[in-house]
Amino acid sequence: MKRVFMLGVGGFLTVMGVILTISPVPLGFVLAFFGLGLMIMHSPRMAAWVRFNRTYNDTVDKHATYAAKHMPGKVGQALDRTSPHRDYEGQKPVASPAE
Repeated sequence: MKRVFMLGVGGFLTVMGVILTISPVPLGFVLAFFGLGLMIMHSPRMAAWVRFNRTYNDTVDKHATYAAKHMPGKVGQALDRTSPHRDYEGQKPVASPAE
């Protein structure tokens, strides 16, 4: 129930942010990325979609990287986890199926 509620709130904030991007104050970007961060935290499919779009669209990646640095705690970390340029040092290598 909480997951559905948070996805709804995140979707609402994202839509409102997209609508408000045409305003002279850049509040729309803040709302859009905050809502996107909420949806990423509660949906692996949304995280995969954002990671895919950040991989193939440099403008989206640039704005998401900037937003991740300025968002509060968990929302910024969620956006940062979708970065296609993550540093994988220190993580265990993925075992191949033959092993």
